[in-house]
Amino acid sequence: MRLPLGARIALVVGVMLAALVAMVVLRQWPLLHGREVVLATEPVDPRSLLRGDYVILTYRASRLSTATLPLPEVADGDTLYVELRGPDHRGLWRPAAATTEKPDGDAPFLRGTVRGVWTDFDAACGTEGCRTISVEYGIESYFVPENSGRDLEDLVREGGRLAVAVAIDGSGRGVIAGLVIDGERVTREGLL
Repeated sequence: MRLPLGARIALVVGVMLAALVAMVVLRQWPLLHGREVVLATEPVDPRSLLRGDYVILTYRASRLSTATLPLPEVADGDTLYVELRGPDHRGLWRPAAATTEKPDGDAPFLRGTVRGVWTDFDAACGTEGCRTISVEYGIESYFVPENSGRDLEDLVREGGRLAVAVAIDGSGRGVIAGLVIDGERVTREGLL
C-alpha cells in the first residue's frame, strides 16, 4: 500500500525534525547532566572567513608525555581515555592517567582520539626520549562574538589566564560550557 504524497512529505519532514532535535539534545546532554571541570588553555587562531570568529584551543590534556605520566601504546585514530585530577588551587583540572580502556571510578575523564605519536628527546626522559601523544577531544574550537577573538589572544599574551569550563558526560564526551578568564566565568553555553 502506497502512502499519499502529503503523508510521504509529512513523514520526511518528521524524520528531518526528529534528527535535528536529536542533534540538539545530544549536544546539550553533557551541559545539563555532565560533570563540569575547568581546563587551562591558550587560544591560537581567532578567525576564519567561512566560520566567523572563533578560537582554536589546545589543552594540557591535548599533548601527553611520558615525562609526566605513563602512557599506553597507541596509534593514530585510537581512542584514549584521559582521567583528570583536580581542581588545584586555581580551580584547574590536569591529566592524571591515560588508558585505552574506559576508566572505572568517580574521577572525571575525557574520551579523545589519538592524532599523533612521536618521540621528543628531553633530558627528563634520558637517552630514549619521551613519547608524546597528541589527542583531540572535539572541544578544540570555540566561536566568539565578532571581533573578540584577537582580544582573547591579546589577553593571554599579556599574562591573563584563559581556561575553558567543560561539561563531561559519563562516556567521556566533553562539551564546552563556557570561558573562564583569570578565574572568573565570562561566558555560559546552553539553551537554558
